[in-house]
Amino acid sequence: MPTTSQANPQSPADVVQPAELKLLTNYVEGGGNYLALTNGFGNWTGGYARGVVAQGNNIWNAEVNGQREFGDAGVYFGAGDTYNFNPDWYGSLTLGTSAGGFFWPRFRADAFLNKKWLARRQFITTVGFGYYAAKDVHRDHSFFAGSTYYFEKPWILEEGVRFNVSNPGSVFSPAGFVAVTQGRNLQHYITVRAGFGKEAYQLVGPAATITDFHSQTLTITWRQWVGPHWGVNGVADYYHNPTYMRGGTSVGFFNHEPDYRKLSFCLLFVCLAGFAATGLRPMDSDLQVRNPISAFERRSRNLGASLDVLSQFRYSLPEDGACLAEC
Repeated sequence: MPTTSQANPQSPADVVQPAELKLLTNYVEGGGNYLALTNGFGNWTGGYARGVVAQGNNIWNAEVNGQREFGDAGVYFGAGDTYNFNPDWYGSLTLGTSAGGFFWPRFRADAFLNKKWLARRQFITTVGFGYYAAKDVHRDHSFFAGSTYYFEKPWILEEGVRFNVSNPGSVFSPAGFVAVTQGRNLQHYITVRAGFGKEAYQLVGPAATITDFHSQTLTITWRQWVGPHWGVNGVADYYHNPTYMRGGTSVGFFNHEPDYRKLSFCLLFVCLAGFAATGLRPMDSDLQVRNPISAFERRSRNLGASLDVLSQFRYSLPEDGACLAEC
């Protein structure tokens, strides 16, 4: 998820025509991140590689994300497909797993169904379901509902709410977000996203948790084309809960080609960069693995990130089912 969806329809004032909504496709991206935490919780570092390719009615996406957090390290692998059933309906399915890193999920799956409405098909409603298996006993089931509106000017408004139930204990943790995007394809996209809600649990370590509290997030994403086929993607991120605050940045470079076959070499390069991230020395190597990690955060910023330009460009696809438009 995704991903923030970055988009912008254009429509002549005197002609009513479809908004021409399309997922941002045929690109690869690689980058890294650094985030600092308060109250002695250390730092996070990592790197990622992701790509999206369109073939017929399918839009395939994949990502590799290596992170060092709270004295542990691991790599997340995700892949998915968005399928256009007809001009009004499209859906997506993404699957993910990981190696190492108690903070990553053992397995996750996210599915979304989207419907376009109104004369230009500029209003999109989304429903979705998710499953998240942590590397301890926790299991989460969630339902998502949201909408996206593409104005005739280069603005997009998104909002959504996710209802999550975590077990054991059947802990109910609703959360929502609002996002505004300005920009045009091949120029820039700027997205401001605010999230708020209740978290069901945090992993304090591989086998210890705390539960039932509220948190808030604020993310600003700037995707800037520098040349006809490449550019820079920057993300500023802030997170707060009763235990700690987190802030930092992510910077990546992307290559966008209309012909996906030209992406082969770039895809190999960024994949190698993603795997190399696991070799980064931890910035907090002396930190005990006793610090809390938010399971809700993981659900909102990883693949189902990758499903969401709303979260670090939602990596490959808009996480909460939002749509990227090419104008």
